[in-house]
Amino acid sequence: MKNTHLSTANVSTPSHSLSEPHSLSVLTNETSQTKQRYGGIDLVRLLAMFLVVGRHSYFNGYYTAQITPTFLLPAFFLRICWTCIPLFLIITGYLQKNKTFSKRHYGGLIRIILEYLLCSLICLAYKSLYTNFSFVEGIESIFTFVAAPYSWYINMFIGLYVLIPFLNLLYNNIASKKLKIMFILLLVFVLSLPATITLAPNYWAVAYPIMYYYIGCFIRDFKPKINKWVIACILFSILILQLMLDILPLKGLLSFIIIDNQASIFCLITSVCLFLLIYDITIKNKKFSKFIQTLSSLSLSTFLLSWIFDQIIYDNFLNYSLIYTEKLPHLLYLVPTIFILSMALAFIVNKITDFIFWICGKFKNKISNKTNKKLNNIKDSL
Repeated sequence: MKNTHLSTANVSTPSHSLSEPHSLSVLTNETSQTKQRYGGIDLVRLLAMFLVVGRHSYFNGYYTAQITPTFLLPAFFLRICWTCIPLFLIITGYLQKNKTFSKRHYGGLIRIILEYLLCSLICLAYKSLYTNFSFVEGIESIFTFVAAPYSWYINMFIGLYVLIPFLNLLYNNIASKKLKIMFILLLVFVLSLPATITLAPNYWAVAYPIMYYYIGCFIRDFKPKINKWVIACILFSILILQLMLDILPLKGLLSFIIIDNQASIFCLITSVCLFLLIYDITIKNKKFSKFIQTLSSLSLSTFLLSWIFDQIIYDNFLNYSLIYTEKLPHLLYLVPTIFILSMALAFIVNKITDFIFWICGKFKNKISNKTNKKLNNIKDSL
């Protein structure tokens, strides 16, 4: 087994990993008096969760061959996997567009942080089986977001989450659809273009999560009505274009074009197409809808805990000396296996989190009742 220390050296970093936290999985339509479930959003989140696991397979001893005509199928899958984080960020904008500065909004961070802490402790427990580190080093790794090696996303998302009410103030006060379109296009120019061509000014490129967030806000606002076949054709065309840029001799002449970046225009178009294909799907079967909702709620922990199963499975089931054609058949069942095992462990973490919240709620109510009783006694004595 590889010697993975308390660092992110072997982990894909924010060019970038993942997901919109499960704590936002119960969705409401603010324009109606009754709560309405966005089943399509749950499906998008599930897809993004699977693509996270798929993408990490390429960073665990698998994606070593250059793109060639015989490598098209896995390369096609890789291009789709790059959309995992953009999809989560678009979901965030779609769901959080109307959030305002409030205790309720910022209270949502508590569950996110609690799940992160639980997942970090589990990852540290696994690391302790083959790596020596002190108690202080373990605590430090939690605060520096390396205890769970895929937790760079939490590091990013907390910053985005605290800014959401103010991001919404800016977006919701743009007067017209035309101006909002111009605003989105300017964000693409400033944040996505530098991630696509090396010749563009790139100082602001690292702020690309804001671009995807606002795209989600825009889709929530105007719900574009585009024929699904048209979207599918655009999606297929942009994927084919990326593969052509990979394998054609023109790649040397077009070396200033960047493909492997989550902020690139290629990934942007792919992500938006995937989202538009799925987000408005309605799940009419209540039992199936509840099942999808439950799985969707596991997204954050699944993402963080999948690292453990990446280490176990890719270290023990894949021989790194194997060539690509020998590895591919194994990946067809190893990726789903890691996905399912990660969700199973995430389910346990979510139940522990629910229990902690239940205990805290009971304790809070008990303290509140005692306080109210004392106040009533004081009023009666007066």
